[in-house]
Amino acid sequence: MFKKLLQLSIKELLQDNIKEFIKPLKEEIEDSKGQLLCCTLDLEQKIINDKDELEQYSRRNCVRINGIGENADENVEDVALEIFKSACPSFGHDHIENCHRVGRKRIQYNTEVETENGPRQIILRLSSYKTQKTTNE
Repeated sequence: MFKKLLQLSIKELLQDNIKEFIKPLKEEIEDSKGQLLCCTLDLEQKIINDKDELEQYSRRNCVRINGIGENADENVEDVALEIFKSACPSFGHDHIENCHRVGRKRIQYNTEVETENGPRQIILRLSSYKTQKTTNE
């Protein structure tokens, strides 16, 4: 009987000690979770901001052209090249990195293609920002 009472007392004492030991650890874990969540949110926001800056930086080499008629069998790069050569005769294919129409074709009649709002825009990615600045002048 005494042995069981002693075991029970020791068990309760150990449980109390363990609870006291664990309580600050649980609080520390909760604090760490809060700090981790805060850091995660900060990093996510930084990633979003950095992504926006990179996209904006990469778009600075782009030029959009509006109102140019569209044909089904056209070479968009040649169309854009004609436009730029009229303003800057030294402009050539080597100044264009990429060129295409923006959006989806909607209606097609014979060789002429129109969208609901007229011809689609042409977007050009120029080889350098220097070229882009020259074309804007």
